[in-house]
Amino acid sequence: MNVLLDTNVLLDLFRPNPAESMLAAELLDAVASEGNRGIVAATSIKDACWILEDGVAFKQVYPSRASRHALARKLRKFVLNALTIAPVDETTIRRADLNTKEEDFEDAIIAACAELSGADCIVSNDRKAFQHCKLKKFSPLGCLEALQA
Repeated sequence: MNVLLDTNVLLDLFRPNPAESMLAAELLDAVASEGNRGIVAATSIKDACWILEDGVAFKQVYPSRASRHALARKLRKFVLNALTIAPVDETTIRRADLNTKEEDFEDAIIAACAELSGADCIVSNDRKAFQHCKLKKFSPLGCLEALQA
C-alpha cells in the first residue's frame, strides 16, 4: 500500500508518551517494509524539523537545543533513507488551491501531495483534516491494522 504520512505522524516518534511513540515506530516500520511505500510531503519534513527544534512542546520535553537538533537530524535521516519525498511545487500548490473544502491550506497541500504521488491513503492524527479527500484516511492505529491484515 502507498501511504502518505501527515506531519503529526512523523512527530509522534518523538513524543514523550511511550504509547504514541511506539505506535508511530511500529507504523513507520510497517510502511517502510517490502510491498509498501511510505510517502511524506517535502513541507512536512521542514515543518516537523522546525517543531522538533523550536516548538514549545518539544522544548519542554527536551530542554537542550543540541538534543532537539539531534532529533531533527535523526528524523531527516530516517525520511531520506526509508520514505519517498513528495515534491511541493507549482502543480501541488495549484491543486491544493482548488481544494476549497479543506479548512487548513497545509492540509490541502498534504492531500494534493498524496493524490499526485499515487498514495492509496493518508495517515493522520488530525480528526478534522482530510474529511473530503478522495483518498481513504486512517488514524495511525487504523493504518497499522490495515497493513497487518
